Amino acid sequence: MALVADGGEPLKVTGQRVSDNLFSMLGTPAALGRAVAPGDGTPGRERVVVISDALWRQRFGGEAAVLGRSVLIDEVAHEVVGVMPAAFEMLGEHADLWVPLPFVPGTPAQRSQFSLALGRLRPGATDDSASRELVALVPEMRRLLGRSDEWGRTMRVASLQSATSGAVRPALMLLVAAVGLVLLLGAVNLGTLVLGRSIERTRELAVRAAV
Repeated sequence: MALVADGGEPLKVTGQRVSDNLFSMLGTPAALGRAVAPGDGTPGRERVVVISDALWRQRFGGEAAVLGRSVLIDEVAHEVVGVMPAAFEMLGEHADLWVPLPFVPGTPAQRSQFSLALGRLRPGATDDSASRELVALVPEMRRLLGRSDEWGRTMRVASLQSATSGAVRPALMLLVAAVGLVLLLGAVNLGTLVLGRSIERTRELAVRAAV
């Protein structure tokens, strides 16, 4: 996206379009102002933006007065309503700003957009049980989209951990094991050194005890 503030030069930024309940579902409030909230994205409330801590400091000097300011995002005016915490990151992907994703279920425009869905499982639900519920929706999706039985699309639930670190998890576990082994060897070496020094001072300690 192209960001323009205060009539300056356009700044190339990475943005994400999100549903209005994403941040409340994640339980992640803004560090300053507010995050994208329910109702954002509806006509008249779709032109708001939440910026990252890095962009806030880099482009706006870390000023609290950034709230309420108008900026251009791809030549469309948006109001800055919040700044996210410095450590916030969505699925390990860098983003400079977040804007609402207008969503009207069933409209043709929504069928061509690629989106990643996040959600919380109800108490007692598992990845497998939730996946079965989603798979049961596929036939109706085929009917609504006018697809044949050979459409070849399905849905499944994956944990957030596996989605973000699944590919590198074996390497991470190997790294943790290696670090643990190094610490264990260090502890053994230290114990051996202390034991050796204690043996060397046995005679000295015996004489001191006798005196």
